[in-house]
Amino acid sequence: MTMLSFICIGQNGMEENRRVKKLKESTKFKNDEISIIAKIIDSTKNINIYLINRTTDTLNIFGGYNAEILFNKEIKNIDGIWKPFDQLSERTYICGTGLRTINLFKDSYTYEIYHKRKYTGKLNTEIRFSFRIKDSLTIYSKPLEVNVNSDLLLKHSDRIKKILYNKLKHNDTLSTIVKEKIISKILSINSRDGDYKESIITCKEYLGSNPNSLRVRYELGRVIFKYTAKHRNQLTKVQVNTLLSWAINELKSIPNSDNPISEKSIESIDYYSKLLLSKSEWHELIQEECITENEYCLGYFKELSDQKISVLYKD
Repeated sequence: MTMLSFICIGQNGMEENRRVKKLKESTKFKNDEISIIAKIIDSTKNINIYLINRTTDTLNIFGGYNAEILFNKEIKNIDGIWKPFDQLSERTYICGTGLRTINLFKDSYTYEIYHKRKYTGKLNTEIRFSFRIKDSLTIYSKPLEVNVNSDLLLKHSDRIKKILYNKLKHNDTLSTIVKEKIISKILSINSRDGDYKESIITCKEYLGSNPNSLRVRYELGRVIFKYTAKHRNQLTKVQVNTLLSWAINELKSIPNSDNPISEKSIESIDYYSKLLLSKSEWHELIQEECITENEYCLGYFKELSDQKISVLYKD
């Protein structure tokens, strides 16, 4: 066994000892039950969440990194419906190093602290915590009255994007490089979520006030290609040709020069131009749909583009 393995085992044991405590007065809690107790600490307004085991079985808990207990959080929205709250980002575990499991023995408890600075805001509502014991059993705490930040109702990725959009919109002192990095972060989040439509609109809006941004223009071409690929089963051949034409035209507007953006644009143009319709195929198909070329290119993609899309054909 390697030295790293010994270290991991030692850390796991320390985390488990720190996280698991023996109940001093077990009779306060129902016998033969696993329960959650949530309590606001008066001095700090932090919320302590306790998972208590009064069954005769040992409860094996996957605690994530640093033995974090992954309690789910919910609040009542303005319609009185329980909604997920302060959701964590989706985690990808590259390896097992750092992961912890906790053994919650009979008449013992483990805990997490939900810090006031993370959840506090102006929305007065109720919050509750839950934990899935197994696929068919989830247990809940009693609700607590709190004031929370309503933005935490958004998915983690949507919260990050809102922060980035606000930074982009309300900070005129940002350099072009910083602005483009923010756009890239937004597009990266959208790509993980598969939301290429929002990426197209974001690029278009940015280029409206920053038309000389070659990086964002290149990104616009890329996300149009991705949008087309994602929706190819729902799009007609004419629609696909229109979108490909739009993306290729965006890339063609990038000046030829000795830089990575120009080189990548040329590669994409060469590849996707082969997928275009011929001129005869295009005219035959739009006649079948009983629509003129101008009407078509301005109509179907109006929500994505506020200008006419110049159609290109295969050579």
